[in-house]
Amino acid sequence: MICILKMELKCTIQMYDWGKRGMNSIVASLIKSANADFIVDEQKTYAELWMGTHKNGPSYLKDTDVPLQKYIQENIETLGGNGVQMFGSNLSFLFKVLSISKALSIQVHPDKHKSVVRYNQSVVFQKKAKELHELYPDIYKDPNHKPELAIALCPFEALCGFRPLDEIKDYLNNISELFAVVGETNVHRLSQAADSTISDALQQCFYSLMTCDSNKVTQQLRSLIDRLHNTDDSYRQWIKADLLERLHGDYPGDVGCFAIYLFNYVTLQPGEAIYIGPNVPHAYLSGDCIECMACSDNVIRAGLTPKLKDVETLIQVLSFECKSSSVKKIQPFREDTFTQVFRPPVSEFAVAKITLPPGRPSYSLKPRNSPSILLIVGGKAKISSKIFSRGSVLFIPANDEVEMKVLCGCHPMLMFQAFSNEPTTKQLQRLEKKKAKMAAFLEIARLNDKDKETKMEALKQIVATDGSSNLNDSNMAGDNSTRKRSCEKNSDVTCSEICKEENVPDKSELQDNNKKPRLSDSKQYANLKEELRKRKKRLQAIPRLTLKAVGENATLNIRNMEKRIPIFLSDIQHLLLYSLLGHHSPYLPARWCQLEKYNKISHTVVFVLEGLSSYHYVAYESMFPHIVSNLKHRLEVITPTVYGASITEELAAVPLTGTQSDKLIKQYGSLETALQTNGNVIKLLRSVFPMHSINSDEKFPTKNSSNRTLPPTDKFCRTKLLLSLWQMVEENYPVPLKGTLAERQDLAVT
Repeated sequence: MICILKMELKCTIQMYDWGKRGMNSIVASLIKSANADFIVDEQKTYAELWMGTHKNGPSYLKDTDVPLQKYIQENIETLGGNGVQMFGSNLSFLFKVLSISKALSIQVHPDKHKSVVRYNQSVVFQKKAKELHELYPDIYKDPNHKPELAIALCPFEALCGFRPLDEIKDYLNNISELFAVVGETNVHRLSQAADSTISDALQQCFYSLMTCDSNKVTQQLRSLIDRLHNTDDSYRQWIKADLLERLHGDYPGDVGCFAIYLFNYVTLQPGEAIYIGPNVPHAYLSGDCIECMACSDNVIRAGLTPKLKDVETLIQVLSFECKSSSVKKIQPFREDTFTQVFRPPVSEFAVAKITLPPGRPSYSLKPRNSPSILLIVGGKAKISSKIFSRGSVLFIPANDEVEMKVLCGCHPMLMFQAFSNEPTTKQLQRLEKKKAKMAAFLEIARLNDKDKETKMEALKQIVATDGSSNLNDSNMAGDNSTRKRSCEKNSDVTCSEICKEENVPDKSELQDNNKKPRLSDSKQYANLKEELRKRKKRLQAIPRLTLKAVGENATLNIRNMEKRIPIFLSDIQHLLLYSLLGHHSPYLPARWCQLEKYNKISHTVVFVLEGLSSYHYVAYESMFPHIVSNLKHRLEVITPTVYGASITEELAAVPLTGTQSDKLIKQYGSLETALQTNGNVIKLLRSVFPMHSINSDEKFPTKNSSNRTLPPTDKFCRTKLLLSLWQMVEENYPVPLKGTLAERQDLAVT
């Protein structure tokens, strides 16, 4: 393990105009906390803290002033096994802290692979990020792309990507000043555009906006700002008046002020993150954030900036995909109790947010497959023999585990760690296994091809031999000779044609003697096609019951009983109701299962075995071959006696609809009072529904009355249930309990 004392970094501060001033900037605050000798100038803007190896803002080892890039090149093992192969002798990411007082420029970062078009003196060039850097190194600083991840440290504002198309049309048609700048023709074209031409129409609107005459833009912006003074609060909120006035105050007359009506306005709370891919237009507006990106500083600007605006290049590289701002947010996954990892869809970088609660005595940083940079934003810890506090930045070589003793016992400790988004060891192992399987598959395919060639050569020899003998026979056969071809007369006849004419089995027949004969006519083909279509339709209509995979619930192989979701008989009833009513059912089975294609069910069958547990079933599975083959879902139901109920009550207690509930409430005042007054669920149901009276001399009715007409409710007729209410109450359905079963009715039901 490399000595961690040598790994503390001294990082570069960028003094951009949009940064916060003095100690209001978190950048200045972090640097001051870690370096007591650092003097903060309250008149200067401390915009960004760069942590990495980029040439425009390199980091240095704090104790020796050796550039981090040089140290890595001299100690290449710090990059790990895959780092050199994937990214060379350089860090793949650039880690930053941003402190924003006013809006950054509307910008986009070119793609690493996708070509873009640049107009230069009427000549069209196809350019990638690398080629733009080679042609214009003073503008495009490096050949890399620059996807970005921003994690908010405080309330954060940004513009990101084009709004949904309906929102853009709404603003264009209802803000006269924006309409005038974009142009009537372009707005009309966008409104009438088909799906295939929306991108072109939106591109033309944006291009017209960005290239509009500056005097006209200034005039229309001034007119809009003046008009907002006389509008109500709801209109100001819709038109984002506060944001517009703020941007116009910082960049008066800048066409980028109109961009808020084309781009998504995104707000982040602390801990939330947004990912911005290549070619996506964006602009950070205010707030503090942690930012990580590919190691690049390429920027194509178009507005909200006094710097160079390269509108021609930006228009061609832009992604004109219209999506809601919610799709731009990226959700972390929890690596352990204290660590959340943000993994964007690129290989260059990922960021871990580590939050240690007060009282946590120590913590071990997980080893990474790549080198990483750790920033302490809050708290204090001791690593080896040195104390690191807020603002400390550490370089950690690949595969190194760092043990830290937490010293801030009364406050939480907050850290961010940036590293390459490389696959894990397990993922690499799976990848190698897939490669091995693919190689084996290709070898098998090669051997199969070779075997086919050998068999084909043998088949040709058989055909040639049989063909010559049949030709000799045909010359002696009189009338048959006119129906057979001669190989000598027609040398272009193929072996397959000879096989057919001489009744010699072809290759497919030799390989599969059981193959079904071909269809003799088009009518048979049409009939078969129709039959297959009907079968497919029936299969698509079959509902799918999916048991929820929480722990190991609703399965026979129950290893962890404490993680199992309990299933009650009432849950089965809820499933039946849902199969009839869908989302209109008052009770959904979503707690334990998911049923797709509801209301397409002709029969719902629940087969209940009484007195057997899942363990009995597994132990004697051979005794239930038909159940195993025919019933896909088998689950154990909690015994009703556990919660003071009975089988009869559970199966009879059908949930009441709104009409029935109203009747009981009207009669008793409330459902609770109705239950307390009756005291018996079955008695209560008898008072609500008309019941079939059983003669005293018959224990069970001789007539099947499952289709007995009962009064309909406001939702559905009760006779549509699998069993009528009368059957469930009076006959102890679903299985009539007789003899020993009747005596044991309160035992476990599975």
